This record gives sequence, C-alpha cells and structure tokens, in this order.
Amino acid sequence: MGPWHWPADPGHRRKGGSIMSDTADGLITEDMADLLAGTGLAYVASVNPDGTPNLSPKSSVRACDGENLVFANVASPRTIRNIAINSAVEINVFDPARRRGFRFRGTAELVHDPELVDLVAAELGPEYPIDGVVKIRVEAATPVWSPVYSSEDIGGGPTAGG
Repeated sequence: MGPWHWPADPGHRRKGGSIMSDTADGLITEDMADLLAGTGLAYVASVNPDGTPNLSPKSSVRACDGENLVFANVASPRTIRNIAINSAVEINVFDPARRRGFRFRGTAELVHDPELVDLVAAELGPEYPIDGVVKIRVEAATPVWSPVYSSEDIGGGPTAGG
C-alpha cells in the first residue's frame, strides 16, 4: 500500500510514506507518521457504553497533519457507535522489529468530507468500500519502548520450543 497524497493543498507534502503538514509544532512528528505508515497495523481503543474498552485493529491509520490522525470506516460498527457516544480514543502502533512504537490519545469523530473519503478510498482500493473516515484530534503522543529480555530476566523459565 503506497502513501496517501494530500489533495491539492500546497501546505501538505509527502514525507516518508505519510501525509504531514508543514506545521512543525504539532504533536505528531515525522517519525511517528512514518511508523504509522510503515507498520501496516495500529490498534484503536474506544469506550463501550458500559465503560469497558473496545480494541480494534486498523490498517488504515495515518497522520494527516501534525495534530490529527485518520482511519477508514471499513467495517467498524462498534467503534463508530462508541465514538458517537464517547469520543475518547487511544491508538497504539508498534514495530516489533525495532521494539518501539507510539501511543496517541485524543478525541475522534466520524467525518464524511468527500475529498478526504475519496483520498482514503483510493488508497485502500475498491475491495474495501468505506463509509466515512474517522478523524482523531491528538491531545497526547508518547513513545512506547519494549526492552530486550532474556530468560534470566524473566526468572530463567523455558524458552520457546524448549
């Protein structure tokens, strides 16, 4: 899947396989956007009506500028219902090869902007019909690191296959 191209807006340009605004003071850095575009999978957590978490994998999460993320509404009825009731979400992306990722916290809304929907739909292809795009206003973005562990670090237990 190739990078998205922002529609006819000279304030946006391709950067490393993602969509990023020229605004340098946003929470979302180029490194974060590149990781989102490069890993192919992020997890979106929304809040169910009973207060429990709903975790949903999304392959379409991308940065659209220094303050917003987007993902396609392909088959996400529970996530969309949850966002309509409580807009709080958290998105986690992690690259296991590099043992690092990012956590984004923000507020989400379903948008039907035809230009944005067409852009995302073109990226996903006709086999994934979409019903709008979820746009997340990022309020916090933090790194996630996973240290390397040895069997001694975790109590000397058996290793895989052992």
